[in-house]
Amino acid sequence: LGHRGVAGADPERGKFRTFLLGAVKHFLSRVREKECAQKRGGGRILESLDTVHEIEDRGLPPDAAFDRQWALALIARTLQSLETHAASEGKAAQFAVLRDWLSGDASRPHASAAAELGMTEAAVKVAVHRWRLRFRSELRKELEATLDSAESADAELRHLLAVLS
Repeated sequence: LGHRGVAGADPERGKFRTFLLGAVKHFLSRVREKECAQKRGGGRILESLDTVHEIEDRGLPPDAAFDRQWALALIARTLQSLETHAASEGKAAQFAVLRDWLSGDASRPHASAAAELGMTEAAVKVAVHRWRLRFRSELRKELEATLDSAESADAELRHLLAVLS
């Protein structure tokens, strides 16, 4: 980001995410130049320690990997925000059980969650629906915080969902 930091981001020149992507590309370019310098052992292949996401992102072009990580970070922040709201409303246990339906990882039937929560299956389905609505609303707020206009949030949301699918 250099000496100007995020002040160098100009909403008229594009999205904040694009600004960050450019900054990361420039940074990686400079790092690559330094690593290839002969006095730094240029020509040797260095192995990095893989994180789960790096393993999942292998084979993706850098732009796609960046977009994927951006989308996952937004979803994680949104889920954390919802978890905080749930705790403040006394619904932390309900959120913990129903969270998987928000992230698309639900592998168990609604009846199982209903038995765990002491609710009917229909009530669990309604609760999941309401949490999904709140999730969508919170995700949109997270996106809007990174954009110059609220109107571009729909397009950005569609793009991020496409990146994850």
